Amino acid sequence: MSDSRVLSSETSSRIEFLDILRGVAILFIFLVNIQHLSGVHYYSEEFESQFLFPDFQHFLEMLFFVLFTGKFYFIFSLLFGIGFVVQYQNIVKRNLPYKQFFIRRMLALLVIGLIHLFFIWSGDILTLYAVLGLTLIFFVDFDDRRLLKWAFVLLLLPIVHWLFMYATRTYYYYPLFDFVHEQAAELDLVTPASKVTDQPRFDASQRIATDDFSTWFQMQVVLPVMRLGLIIMEGRLFKVLALFLLGMWAGRKILREHLLDDQEFLKKLVFWGFIIGIPFNILFGILKFPDLITGNFRNFLNHLSFAIGVTSMAFAYAASIALLVRSRPNLLRWFAPVGRMALTNYLSQSFLGILIFHGIGFGYFGVFSFSEIIAIAMLLFVLQVVFSVLWLRRFRYGPVEWVWRQTTYGRRLPLRR
Repeated sequence: MSDSRVLSSETSSRIEFLDILRGVAILFIFLVNIQHLSGVHYYSEEFESQFLFPDFQHFLEMLFFVLFTGKFYFIFSLLFGIGFVVQYQNIVKRNLPYKQFFIRRMLALLVIGLIHLFFIWSGDILTLYAVLGLTLIFFVDFDDRRLLKWAFVLLLLPIVHWLFMYATRTYYYYPLFDFVHEQAAELDLVTPASKVTDQPRFDASQRIATDDFSTWFQMQVVLPVMRLGLIIMEGRLFKVLALFLLGMWAGRKILREHLLDDQEFLKKLVFWGFIIGIPFNILFGILKFPDLITGNFRNFLNHLSFAIGVTSMAFAYAASIALLVRSRPNLLRWFAPVGRMALTNYLSQSFLGILIFHGIGFGYFGVFSFSEIIAIAMLLFVLQVVFSVLWLRRFRYGPVEWVWRQTTYGRRLPLRR
């Protein structure tokens, strides 16, 4: 989602790495998102038993969760912070007012995000990025040590936030969930048990399966309220801002101190990232089974395992990719076009997921097993790679990136090469 073209040729290899890393992140974000878009998470055990090798499907899903879930959103957020540093450096070099530029850029992203959130998929991350991105203006003059201190505190705040809610019994996101459940009841999109207990509970699988566009859309404009509740519950405001600040720190190191050339540092990051990250991510996976660890202690461990495990493993993945790009530059280069069109590809993934699996589209909800859905996502991503390569041969930017740039600069910009 960044503009690499404004940079000098001296930094082109570093920017290519960022495009590659962004492309890899887009792939794994899609592999996570398609599980929600397809509704595979909402299959009952009885329903899953109809597929071939159901135990293998469960194992694969758990393995995927432990190894990948959350890690590439983390990397994507880091890249956002890195992109801010790159843009800031280039705006200052051109003697332009960076505050006005970045505010316009974030407001334009906010509009794109809100359209995605309310009209396509409630799992949107762009709206949150745009809102929190505006705060980066206040951190631009912080030195590296101060950025790291703020990031460290923010990563721990979700734990403190949860402890506060637990101690005071102020779970202030509950009314947001209750509102969504009530709206779902009016549309008859609740679980069968809800009708017996008279306590409405939104049934996401019914909403995915419905072919009534009016019902689907009425629920779509309500679901962002649940999204807000989840963001509050998980302390995601703190997490994402922490990652933005870590990205700013990394961006400075990349541009000023040639961080990507420091192989010893990258190797240590890989080693310690996996050593620390793997045990905590195994715990992160175990917490998916509420019968094994119950109650509020489970919630505490969930926040702790994210703060330590997901963070460590994401850094290990990013450093591994940096080392691989350096040692075998052509191996991952095909990810770069996808990374340059990350915004277009991210939005199109949501659209394709709705089109293929939801009842208002082709209605393939409940048809495929977990492994088949992952295979479908891989196939769709290959098509995105081909599309990105062909598009960038003729055009300067991805279509949504072009709209975003024009809105930011306030004038018409050439699209064709």
